[in-house]
Order: sequence, then C-alpha cells, then structure tokens
Amino acid sequence: MKGRKLLILFIFATVSSQALGQQAPRRRSGPAVFAAAKAAQTNKAGVRQGKVDLLVKLQKVLSLTEAQVVAIKALETPHNENLQGLRAAAKEASETTKAAIDQGASATDVGNAVLAAHAIRQTIKAANEQHKTAFNNVLTTDQQGRLARMNQMVRRARGLAGLERYLALAPLRNRE
Repeated sequence: MKGRKLLILFIFATVSSQALGQQAPRRRSGPAVFAAAKAAQTNKAGVRQGKVDLLVKLQKVLSLTEAQVVAIKALETPHNENLQGLRAAAKEASETTKAAIDQGASATDVGNAVLAAHAIRQTIKAANEQHKTAFNNVLTTDQQGRLARMNQMVRRARGLAGLERYLALAPLRNRE
C-alpha cells in the first residue's frame, strides 16, 4: 500500500513538474492596427525605423497652410539648438552633482550643484513654454482647439507613448 502511494505521488510530481515547466504559448503580434507602431520602433542597432515626420502629420491633422509650416519650421530650428545646449548643460550639472556626492564634498557644495542643475531644468521648462506659446500664436483659434483636443486624447492614451506614435496610429480627422 505504501509503495502504491509512493508510486502515485512520484507520477503526480513528475507530471506536475513537467506541466509547470512548460512555457505559456506566445501571443500573436496583435491587430493590424499596430503595424505602424511596429514600423516606428528601433532596430537592434538603435536606429529609428519608419520615423514619422511630426510636422507633416500636424499639417494634415490641423490643415496647416504653407505659410504656417514655414513659420513653424523657423521656430523649431533655434528652439532645438537652444535645447541641445541646455540639455548638455543639464547633463554636465548632473555629472557634477554626482561627482560631488561621490567625492564626499560638503553639503553646501552638493546643495549648490543640485540648485544649479535645478536652475537649468527650470530654464528648459521656460524655453519649452515659450516655444509652445510661439507655436500656438502661429495657429488659428480653430487649429488651437483641435490641437488641445488632440493633446487631451494623447494624455488619456499614454500607453501609445506620446503624440508622435498616436498620430502614426490614429490621425485625428477634422470634426466640424
């Protein structure tokens, strides 16, 4: 009787360990709607594949005129250059803070480094707000309303990873 129980227990343990060791079946890649999202991802080398030109999408969605596109491009170039310099300064300030902490600098020195990094982040935030205001000044009130609705939809759909991917997946059509 004991031998029979041990045999049954051994068989049960063998079968259950095999069942638990199996991998779950892999899910399929998803509906065809996400084909654009797959195209917008990066490859193994880190190169962006199928990058969507955001300005072209905004031109379609907001019905931008050529004059507005030229004005937006004129805003983008200096803003991007300014941000590039500010981001480099922020990275340097962050590294300085980390180095001060690692070297065991005084609390005052570490605090000053943190305050300097914070000031740079605030400068970046102010530059982004100024750019947003200038961008909205180029748009008409109807276009500003559509852009606000679109941004609101994007905030609700954060799983889509922002405005660029949202525009690639489901462009907002004119609702008039």
